[in-house]
Amino acid sequence: MSRFWPRSIVSQTTLWLSILMLLVFFIATLFLYQGLSLVLKTEDASFINDRIEAVASILDSKSEPLKSVQQRVELEWATRKSRRVYILLEDNETHQVLAQSPGMPPSLEKEVFHSRQSGLKTSYELKRISTSAGIYLAAQRDFNFNDVRPIKATLYAASDLNQQEALRNQFKRYFGLTVLMFFLF
Repeated sequence: MSRFWPRSIVSQTTLWLSILMLLVFFIATLFLYQGLSLVLKTEDASFINDRIEAVASILDSKSEPLKSVQQRVELEWATRKSRRVYILLEDNETHQVLAQSPGMPPSLEKEVFHSRQSGLKTSYELKRISTSAGIYLAAQRDFNFNDVRPIKATLYAASDLNQQEALRNQFKRYFGLTVLMFFLF
C-alpha cells in the first residue's frame, strides 16, 4: 500500500466515504447550476418576447400607434427598476427614432441596436451580445403599420443580463469555497 493510504479499515472507509460524498456533492451542484442557467435563459427569452409582443399588439391595434408605443416604453421604463429592457423603434426609410427607452446607455445603441453591427438578422431571433456596458439578450423584429403614413420600422429590444451573470458568478464562487472548505475539514 501507499505511504499515504491509511492502514486501518475504519480510516479507509472514512476516506472512501468522503471521496464519494464529494463526488455526489459535485454532481448535484453541477445539476443545480445547469438548472439555474436553463431557468434564467428561458425566463430571459420569455421576458423579452413579452416586451416585443406588447409593442406589436399596440402597433397593430391602436389608432395612434406611435404615441401609444412611446407612452408604453416610457411608462415601463419608469416602473421597472429591477429588470432593464431597452426598446428602440426605428423607421427603416428615414432612420429616425420613433420611440426609445429613456436612460439608454449610448454604447447599447451603437453595439447592439443596429443589425449591421450586432449580427442580428431581420427575422425574429434572440442573440446574446457582450458589449462594453455589459451583457444583453437582444432581438429585433420588423413591422409594417399605419400612423399618419404607412411606416416600415424595426423594433430593437435588449434585456440587461448583468444581474443574472452576477448571480451565476456568485454561485460559482460559493461552490469553489464550499469545495475548499470540504478539503480543509
